[in-house]
Amino acid sequence: MKFRYIGEYPVGQTSGTFFGVVFAPGLAVEVPQQFVAKALYNRFFEVVEEVQAPEPQASEAVPPPTKEDLIAIAEANEIKIDKRWSYDRLAQAVINHSKELA
Repeated sequence: MKFRYIGEYPVGQTSGTFFGVVFAPGLAVEVPQQFVAKALYNRFFEVVEEVQAPEPQASEAVPPPTKEDLIAIAEANEIKIDKRWSYDRLAQAVINHSKELA
């Protein structure tokens, strides 16, 4: 279990040794199991929760459709397009059609 010393250090010292463990200001230190109970009931020590970094989650984002996909969608929905149109213009035509359906 990790603890942080929150009491005052002896004059002229920047760390203190308690339970055979050196505590530096602000740092959490692993305390041996036989001293955990003493540290828990001592008002000069606080328990430091071990926060685990969140696991990176697999991205489930769907990639945007390709130009060929947009052409296929337009043809399937009988949207009037020209296959020479740019990707953006094709996408806008498909979006506008879907808004009309809503």
